[in-house]
Amino acid sequence: MSDDNPAGYALHWILYLRLSVVRSMSAPVPWMTRTDRFVLDLLGRGGIVMPPKAIWLSLRRIHGEDAPSKKQISRRLRNELTEHGLVHQPFSSEERGYYELTELGERFLRDPDAEPSEFVVDTDDSG
Repeated sequence: MSDDNPAGYALHWILYLRLSVVRSMSAPVPWMTRTDRFVLDLLGRGGIVMPPKAIWLSLRRIHGEDAPSKKQISRRLRNELTEHGLVHQPFSSEERGYYELTELGERFLRDPDAEPSEFVVDTDDSG
């Protein structure tokens, strides 16, 4: 690709990002939403630790009007994504509200042999 075509380079980058999201959707997990997949893909870009607002702004930049709302992102990070072990707050004792991908979250994104059941936490306490 030529460096003298910024528009072509930008289009290439946008297509790469969209394909990355599609790749992360390979394992159908019953509880997971499109918002979860967008968030996981963004956090899976190499050692990123971000608060929900920065995640929302980044997803707006990448997906435009298709991006989930800040409220949806915050709720899914706090609840489902944390409860199922795909994200955690690495600095919770110092600074709450910053999230990063866990090893399980990495496995979801990178391991094509992973089974959907690996990403479902048994919440039935009646055992």
